[in-house]
Amino acid sequence: MDARFRQTVGANITQGNRIAGVAKHNAYASLGWHDQKGWRIGADARYQGKVAVNNANSEYAPSYTVVGAYAGYLWEKGNWQIDHHLRVNNLFDKDYANVVINDANGRYYEPALKRNFNIGMNVKYAF
Repeated sequence: MDARFRQTVGANITQGNRIAGVAKHNAYASLGWHDQKGWRIGADARYQGKVAVNNANSEYAPSYTVVGAYAGYLWEKGNWQIDHHLRVNNLFDKDYANVVINDANGRYYEPALKRNFNIGMNVKYAF
């Protein structure tokens, strides 16, 4: 997405500047496998291009790619459906930054989450 200001607005926002926080390039891909018994596994990757951290475009956060993986089992019995799953986010423990857009003190960067895990269960009953 090539999001830019259409006109000059004040001293720091010049026509043609990139809108802070909007990456020009983003991509997402996933691959998964499910069997008929209920087991499933998969992985996904997310890419974000560099991002302007302020409207003046004086600094940019670098691009990054993170990978996640999951495994789970879907159990169905009668009207019941129980979904157990485990997910690993940031599988390769990539260091990258979350961005605080236009921070007044110039502190635009916060560390993103390191490798982390989610464990969950969804229970459904059909009436």
